[in-house]
Amino acid sequence: MMSPTPLRLTVAAARILCLFLLPGSVPLAVAGAARSAEPAPRSVVARLYRDYAWEAVLSNSNARQLLQQTRRELERYFTPHLAALIEREHLCAVRNRAPCALDFQPHWNSDAPRAFSLAVAEAATPGEVTVTFSYADDAEPIHLTYLLQRTPRGWRISDLHTERWDLLRILDAAAAPLRPSP
Repeated sequence: MMSPTPLRLTVAAARILCLFLLPGSVPLAVAGAARSAEPAPRSVVARLYRDYAWEAVLSNSNARQLLQQTRRELERYFTPHLAALIEREHLCAVRNRAPCALDFQPHWNSDAPRAFSLAVAEAATPGEVTVTFSYADDAEPIHLTYLLQRTPRGWRISDLHTERWDLLRILDAAAAPLRPSP
């Protein structure tokens, strides 16, 4: 019978191994790594535009637009509350075969998006992100403000507004008649 070969580790490898074998060190190591890897609020909004930029480029796509997505997909970007309101709005539009509370795409501030020169930036207020873009036929740039909140799944969009409208207010008002009276 052969005798086992001793395991030889470098000092650095032994230290790393000890971090994961010591009681209580794994949750700390994993939690620290997860916290530092969490995308910033700006990244969430930038990912939304990266994933749905085609809406402003392709005029006749059969793909589901952002506001037509499932709740699971919506919760990649939005808080559960806002995702539920967006899903409710979509189901209402499907049922009625016409727009309900939203007759435009808020993330494009238009019902016919065609944006260019889009910029996503952190605002001075923590958890706030601004998006600016232009339309070819309009000299005035469009300014959108996203409010994000930290959730157990990371930063998520909790509202979106301009000086003229507020998405959460629009959708909350549309859902209000469906809520039971206190």
